Amino acid sequence: MDYVNESSLDLAKEMEKRFTTLHPTAGILFVGVRAVPVPGGKSKTFEVRLGIQRKFDEGTGMAIIKKVLEKELLQSSGYTILASVYRGIAGRACDASDEEAGKPSA
Repeated sequence: MDYVNESSLDLAKEMEKRFTTLHPTAGILFVGVRAVPVPGGKSKTFEVRLGIQRKFDEGTGMAIIKKVLEKELLQSSGYTILASVYRGIAGRACDASDEEAGKPSA
């Protein structure tokens, strides 16, 4: 059975926390890091989903991921990072859900 052990969960949380320490000018809207389940639980593959402001291109998002996770991306680490970058506008999803609920946007 595939699962993720505690050390892999802790590493995913630690990776995610590094993104939250970036300066607001980096344009980070959201980040999620997930360890991919494997037999034995010791995951070496992590999925990273990064949301950045629309004014930045996807290449900028990938560069941010590479810089923040450079330790894990070293050849000797053996980790694989599956990265996805999304572009958007801060607060837009919240505005849309307010409109759907019939509430005016703030």
